[in-house]
Amino acid sequence: MRRILVLVRGGAGKSTLAARLTGGPRWVIDGDLGLDFPLWRCAVRALRRSRGNLAFWRWLIGYRRGSLPTVMAAIAANAGDAELHVLRTPRAVERFLGRARTRSAID
Repeated sequence: MRRILVLVRGGAGKSTLAARLTGGPRWVIDGDLGLDFPLWRCAVRALRRSRGNLAFWRWLIGYRRGSLPTVMAAIAANAGDAELHVLRTPRAVERFLGRARTRSAID
């Protein structure tokens, strides 16, 4: 069984990525931290879906300085043996999905 946690800044595409990873004997959880897409990309995607509120936009803008270091420290402290992938571009996501599909076919 493969366990996958998708942590994404708002607007980076966590639901889409999680859906593309499903299938077979595994579980996928998505959350609001992790994929480190640029602010501009996340802001554009968030604007397409909804306007959000001020707290959301503060969080989105401050993600790399505020939330990401905390998440990375928690992963290092609690899941140091986990296979960690920080994906910063849609191209990196596609490469990751290609490798995940190849590994799934082998497993």
